[in-house]
Amino acid sequence: MAHFEAKGTAGNLICMVIDSSPSVFSHTRLDTARDPSPAESELERHLKYWLLSLQVDAYSPFTLEAYQDRVGLFIGFIEKQGITKLDKIERSHVRMFLLALQQKKLAPATINAYYRAIQSFFTWQQREGSITATPLLNMQAPKVPEKTPQPASNEDIANLLLLTSGKLFYDVRNRALILLFLDTGLRLSEMTSIKLKDLNLDTGNVKVMGKGAKERTVTFGKTARASLMKYMFLREERVKEKYRDCLWITEGGKPLMRDGIRTIFKRLCQRAGITDARHGPHTLRHNFATMSIRNGANLFYVQALMGHSDLKMTRRYAKLIDSEIAGLTHYQFSPVEHLHLGK
Repeated sequence: MAHFEAKGTAGNLICMVIDSSPSVFSHTRLDTARDPSPAESELERHLKYWLLSLQVDAYSPFTLEAYQDRVGLFIGFIEKQGITKLDKIERSHVRMFLLALQQKKLAPATINAYYRAIQSFFTWQQREGSITATPLLNMQAPKVPEKTPQPASNEDIANLLLLTSGKLFYDVRNRALILLFLDTGLRLSEMTSIKLKDLNLDTGNVKVMGKGAKERTVTFGKTARASLMKYMFLREERVKEKYRDCLWITEGGKPLMRDGIRTIFKRLCQRAGITDARHGPHTLRHNFATMSIRNGANLFYVQALMGHSDLKMTRRYAKLIDSEIAGLTHYQFSPVEHLHLGK
């Protein structure tokens, strides 16, 4: 369990994270109908029942894991402050927890994700009647600076493909991964979860389950299809029978998990000498969006393919393209250049 230490007076409480363990329930299983263990605290039971409810509502395993980690860490913090009842948690406790995360130097987007998980937890508890009101009522979410997405350059992508141009299994697999990420803009969790039944190589379509348990179908082109077919041929020679439904596998024939794909991309990006973009598959999601818009795709089309709930996220990529165009055409409207000041 992660531990927090409180220092100072009640009016000026500074909370420091002592143990950076990402989860206080890393061994908790959700697939059980047994009565709660006597060793569980009341807050832990509330967390378990909330997660079970989300599981019934078909939330993805990745979302469940993230919520379990984030709210579990919050509960560990609260219990360290001597709070054992749900209705005793106040807005100040949430603020102190967020402060502790800031002091741990977590990124603003990560802190915001913790807040949203806690908010979801309390909203559900209120709806279930466990509390009369959420302590987060009228509380503003932590601000996240709006950063411009940074795709990889064409040269970076060429280098990645060059590194995966070999004939060995892992080269063929990694090349197929790169091309499918680049041609669909899929999230890492979506790519990891693809089953054989979801993939249609004849039509170039793949069905994925996105955020919020929203299913969508995306299309990929002939080059990605050809690369996938080559991978599928080598895959048949390696895949273990009980894992036959998984699309992505390791050299040992077992499912290739999310962390495995992330590690593959990190190493490839390092070898390719990429310095201007993040070393991960999400960078290719940025590339899909920017390259599609640059090639004439409608924003609504890009939004649908990427699984964005609204156009706000998609417009970030359009702004990036507008900035590029403005930079390239600056000379045409430059106020200083048109003064004709001479030398």
